[in-house]
Amino acid sequence: MGRPFVFLSMEKLMALANLRALGTKSAGCLAVAAGLLLSGCSGSSDSAQGSGSSKLPDVGAAPKVVRSADLKYPMQAFAPAAGEIRRLSQAQQVLTQQCMRRYGFTYDAPDSSSTGAESDTARRYGLSEARDAQRYGYADPGVRPAGRGSDHELDPAMLAVLNGSDDLNPDSLPETQAEAEARKGDGVPVGGCSRESYLKLYAPKKGMIDIAFAQTLERQAYMKSRTDPRVIAVIKKWSACMRDGGYDVKDPVSPMKELGVEQDPSGDAAVKAAVLDVQCKEKVNLVGVWFSVESAYQKRAIDDNVETLSTYKQQSRDRLRYANSLISGKPAE
Repeated sequence: MGRPFVFLSMEKLMALANLRALGTKSAGCLAVAAGLLLSGCSGSSDSAQGSGSSKLPDVGAAPKVVRSADLKYPMQAFAPAAGEIRRLSQAQQVLTQQCMRRYGFTYDAPDSSSTGAESDTARRYGLSEARDAQRYGYADPGVRPAGRGSDHELDPAMLAVLNGSDDLNPDSLPETQAEAEARKGDGVPVGGCSRESYLKLYAPKKGMIDIAFAQTLERQAYMKSRTDPRVIAVIKKWSACMRDGGYDVKDPVSPMKELGVEQDPSGDAAVKAAVLDVQCKEKVNLVGVWFSVESAYQKRAIDDNVETLSTYKQQSRDRLRYANSLISGKPAE
């Protein structure tokens, strides 16, 4: 069934932590941006604990759901709001700028905003918005050109301070800011100012839970839901509906390749298939069933990680207070 849904947009992932600054095993935790499975992360993070039970979670009657954009999931209680994500991104930029100034450079971070206006759940189970299907086919109506140029346009001396040595072994990077301070000496921070800004905001000391921890649990719940027999059954019903309309497809999340419309996702052929796709999802209640099953796995994950998630949420609140103090220039309360 094609590539799974990516839970956080690239913009949000870049706000949570600059992937360029990670460079460690923790970077693997955020590689969900590339569609990779989040599991087994180590370093400064606590690994997500899966349920020891092989029993399918209880679901109950699935609600009738047509579109997925406004769905609310149990794990969202642990996710930062959009405004909080922006403040964290701004705070990391402040820290990077402060570090660069120590070495005589004025640095303006490139615009990391990228993709569109759709919510993070808008295409979690594939296209489900009838209006978008009719207007755009499978194309994303919110995609816009990337912002200002990348760091590669900076002068080499500035880049060396920003990102550190090119030949640095990623596995040798410090895991916390306390460790980085002990190793820094008189030179540029290990991993550069990008690494320093990440550590100061997200890993100032030992014992901090990885910022991707909650998303790891969410990702694992989604992956389990994909192989749940109730989801498999409703996907087969959707596929049969599509076949009745003349399309032999098995993947409701990313059917463009099977449909042959990857090169022209907004063309007439794509629009025709997309309209039927949404109609079939509504007919068999694919979104409602899948949402119910995934939510059940999320609830189980929360129950299995209550203490860690409680600490994670407290650390998130503390981090946001620190971020607000950096942006305002006032000490944290």
